[in-house]
Amino acid sequence: MTEHQRPSENADPLEAVPIRAVLHAVQGEDAKEVLGTIARHLLAEGLVEESFPAALWEREQRFPTGLPTRIPTAIPHSDAEHVRVRCLAVATLARPVRFGEMGGRAADTVETQLLVLPLVTDPEAMVPALQRMMGMLTDEQAVAALLGAADEAELLRLAEQHLTGHPIA
Repeated sequence: MTEHQRPSENADPLEAVPIRAVLHAVQGEDAKEVLGTIARHLLAEGLVEESFPAALWEREQRFPTGLPTRIPTAIPHSDAEHVRVRCLAVATLARPVRFGEMGGRAADTVETQLLVLPLVTDPEAMVPALQRMMGMLTDEQAVAALLGAADEAELLRLAEQHLTGHPIA
């Protein structure tokens, strides 16, 4: 399989999704700037299509992904057609940024410093993946640990441990 081919569409949606990108202390004044920075990184890594940056922002505007958990997080994502590789991307922000609240009114926002982006190639796998992540992101200790990571290597180690349940060596 080449780098740009999609994995089998028969992938088990309950199988742990690998973490393929981590970004530590992303700078940005607002959600649009932060998502643009992350999207460009994912594009440079070959994980998403050229259409992904615009699609990510457009979807975030229509369907906000900020979770009003005790430590707010967000799970921005696009439709599957904009994704090349099924995986997760995890990013911490240098300072809190407002994201629209998932399921809230247009004016409802949450200030978050942790983003987990599910990059899903199979639309049917999107709902279980999002539900599983939302459950994990309600664990205050796990979120606090991710936010406390000193660098990208530690963020990856902690994300593997807390988001996939499979720590790396």
